[in-house]
Amino acid sequence: MEKIPVGQLVRNRREAIGWSQERLSEGICSVSTLSRIENGERMPSERVFQALMERLGLEDVRVMVPQSPYDWDTENLWAEARASVIHFNRAAEVEKPALREEALACFRELEKAVEQDDLMIRQQIMGDKLALGREDGPYPMEEKVALLLKAIQLTIPKFDLRRIGEFRYTMAETDLINQIGVAYTKGGEWESALSIYRQLYTYLKENTPPTARYAGQRAMVATNYARGLNVCERYQRSIDVAEEGRQFCVKYGRYQFLPQLLAIQANCCAHLGDKEASQTFYDRAAFLYREYGDTRNFDNLKQDAMDTLGIMLP
Repeated sequence: MEKIPVGQLVRNRREAIGWSQERLSEGICSVSTLSRIENGERMPSERVFQALMERLGLEDVRVMVPQSPYDWDTENLWAEARASVIHFNRAAEVEKPALREEALACFRELEKAVEQDDLMIRQQIMGDKLALGREDGPYPMEEKVALLLKAIQLTIPKFDLRRIGEFRYTMAETDLINQIGVAYTKGGEWESALSIYRQLYTYLKENTPPTARYAGQRAMVATNYARGLNVCERYQRSIDVAEEGRQFCVKYGRYQFLPQLLAIQANCCAHLGDKEASQTFYDRAAFLYREYGDTRNFDNLKQDAMDTLGIMLP
């Protein structure tokens, strides 16, 4: 196995794709810091190194980078803050106001500990806090989209939803882009959502390796994209995207998305008049939902099968 210094690895890849230090470092670190990393004068933090690798398309490179006390402290505080968001999301409505305040207190402590120029973690804090909503409930679509754009533009100042494919992203950035699509979906703006999903789906196919690391994200975006195509009555394209997503799920073990993709194919086949294929997909999706114990989605699937085919799933 070839051994190569971290800085040389970064420089070789950057030069191979024709990027300047300014373009690579934008939103991750200063140009001078990147220069010192490439020259072997400085070791990047684990977070900076991972972001550089993702932006350079080297996501599967693994290097043990020593953590500083700052990295250790912020990671621990961040883990606590994220756990508080999960607790909030799973709680009953009556418990949420108090849990929201507890979660916001965790984020305030984290924000105090984060250095001002640590844009990546500030970006992820902004994205995580959005799940807490406002005091009076979830953010309206327009406000949530604006906040998500603000978070992305911390690290990619020139980001444009109309030109998603023109930039290179970290996994955190592509997650934020997907969240914008979800916000439009929940607001009923399906064409806007489809534009985002289409661009993001294409970007992930063309710029990320087909490996387990990206499998969950690619399967999730395929599911969102196929669902949007189905709603907009682009049934054949929806089937094609769902099938690509299904194959990816099976290959890399991302089974949580499988029943959704099968259900989308079932609905589309019904609308195209292929009742036999539709029933097969419904049966397969129903089997998985039963095995997962997902009663809510199983009930929704039964109702969809009744509405589209007039059949009762077992």
